[in-house]
Amino acid sequence: MRKIFTILMAVLLTVGALAQSPDKMSYQAIVRDLNNSLVINQEVGMQISILQGSISGSAVYEEIFNLTTNGNGLVTVEIGGGTPVSGNFSNIDWANGPYFIKTETDPSGGTNYSITGISQLLSVPYALYAKNVENVDYSQITNVPDLFDGDYNSLTNAPDLSGYITNETDPAFSEWDKDYNDLTNQPVLFDGDYNSLSNTPDLSVYITNETDPVFSAWDKDYNDLVNQPTLFSGSFTDLTNKPTTVAGYGITDAFNGTWTSLTGKPTYAIVATSGSYNDLSDKPSIPDSADGSETILTAGTNITLTGSGTAASPYIINATGATPLTIGQSYQGGIIFWLDESGQHGLIAATEDQSAGVQWRNGSNITTDANVTAIYAGKTNTNKIISIQGEGSYAAQICADYSITVNNEYYDDWYLPSKFELYLLYTQRNLVGGLTSAFYWSSTEHDFYSTHSMRFTDGAQGTSDKYYAYGVRAIRAF
Repeated sequence: MRKIFTILMAVLLTVGALAQSPDKMSYQAIVRDLNNSLVINQEVGMQISILQGSISGSAVYEEIFNLTTNGNGLVTVEIGGGTPVSGNFSNIDWANGPYFIKTETDPSGGTNYSITGISQLLSVPYALYAKNVENVDYSQITNVPDLFDGDYNSLTNAPDLSGYITNETDPAFSEWDKDYNDLTNQPVLFDGDYNSLSNTPDLSVYITNETDPVFSAWDKDYNDLVNQPTLFSGSFTDLTNKPTTVAGYGITDAFNGTWTSLTGKPTYAIVATSGSYNDLSDKPSIPDSADGSETILTAGTNITLTGSGTAASPYIINATGATPLTIGQSYQGGIIFWLDESGQHGLIAATEDQSAGVQWRNGSNITTDANVTAIYAGKTNTNKIISIQGEGSYAAQICADYSITVNNEYYDDWYLPSKFELYLLYTQRNLVGGLTSAFYWSSTEHDFYSTHSMRFTDGAQGTSDKYYAYGVRAIRAF
């Protein structure tokens, strides 16, 4: 459904004797009709507009042409050289962009324009803007910054080093020469001598019998200590609170190592088992019909249960009385527009459009490889598009962000339909309702530039440039 496939080939500028840029630029386009067929060797009518600000911005210049396509459907136009309709091409302020070229084409050669395309002007046309600034006098610019000449003496806020200089006499330098002896407030350096320390500990209280003349401090002799602790000799007789001994055992209540000396011994059962199941009393009885596969089941609402639960007659469970679903029915937050063969699963459309006009891309073209067309593929496509294009306000993202709560049930698994899911939605558009946009996006990507879409006025399917603003209706599977 690409209405006109336009290629901005070049902005051709001719340099004259005075090196001035001409007020024209060359533009080429390939013309296709509404059936996406090339318009070959045929006279066409074309109106070209320069739009300012956005694809829906105001036209600052319009002109018309009568052209003839070549054997490849190609036309070449010199914008600025047609028959003006409004505005003056030479007066366009190219610095006040962005600007867009809008082409409207009548394949029959008249002015009944039925094919439209819009492309953004990038950097090439701004050669026209260059002529407006080519004679700028730099000396006329205000607020020119002061340039540093590299001289330390020209710096402001230079540090004052005078406070660090006291005895400097070296005539070669006017600043501190890093001589330690020139510093004031020099720190006191420790020479490593214990006697140089202040606040040394008083060890006299620990010394009682010290007579060693070599040291004036404690020499770590244990015998010099006062209040020496009493050491345990390791003898049992040295212990306090020893148990009282008795004849024959040595120590009161001491265990002699024999079983018979224990009190509180367990009593053995009088009857011992042989280990055989058949010797057990109170064994459970097993029905003669049991075969080891028993499971107790009870039929519930809308469920039938047959069989006895044995290998010979297994249980058979069947659902009965399931509520039938119909296309067009309100269900789980939307409207059912397709059911599978079971009649219990299918696709649901949201009750309203999530946008009447939004781009498929997130600001710029990028290949997402979201190219699956089948039923239920829209979810995969949507996730892939968002993972590649990131957060933004575009077709796939606004579908994934949609959620609704109905009867205390929360539904947030919506997505942009695949190409075939969009077709199924179109077939039930009257039952779904609210599909008022002329064109709707699918999630199935065609290539770097375009994506599969559908015209809901007649059901025509095709591809459209990703920057077009089309309608979006989210769906979900159930």
